[in-house]
Amino acid sequence: MRRALVIFAIGSIGACSSLDDLSTGSDAGSNADGAATSDAGEAGGVGEVFSDHFESALDCDGWIPAYGNATPVGPGYMSMRSCRFCATGSSYFDKTVSVDGGGTFLFAAEVRSADTMPATQVSVLLYFDATAGRNSTGPVDATWQKVTVADTAPNATTVRVRFNAMSGTCTLIDDAVLKWQR
Repeated sequence: MRRALVIFAIGSIGACSSLDDLSTGSDAGSNADGAATSDAGEAGGVGEVFSDHFESALDCDGWIPAYGNATPVGPGYMSMRSCRFCATGSSYFDKTVSVDGGGTFLFAAEVRSADTMPATQVSVLLYFDATAGRNSTGPVDATWQKVTVADTAPNATTVRVRFNAMSGTCTLIDDAVLKWQR
């Protein structure tokens, strides 16, 4: 049976029932080919697939824009930089990673509209092996807001996190973290 939990929240997230365990985990990352390296190797293990804080002045930590552009800018949510994604059409901004088997995945990020942009809509979607999971959509204004999406995929070998944005808008994204529990 497939279970999904999708949350779009403004401010801090409270209890997420069985997903509370995903709020803790290792400081693992990914290796050179994008494969996840985490401590979630055993059943019940919790690990971090990636944690992007966009501190590089050169790129947006492997996030790829389509029909738009992405640039590191300052300031970030709690750091020097965030990633500014500007949509120029039916645009999206995503990151794909390999994982060692399925489980429950939780993505969280801080987002806001760019200072010069009006409030807008963004959506976040988890894909598992090219199959779309549930979508989380909500308004974003000029204040930092947490967006989270959680879903379960028992046999996933890849996970893609995708932000969709409205044409002509710019969104700042920071502290993007994907965690999983087997």
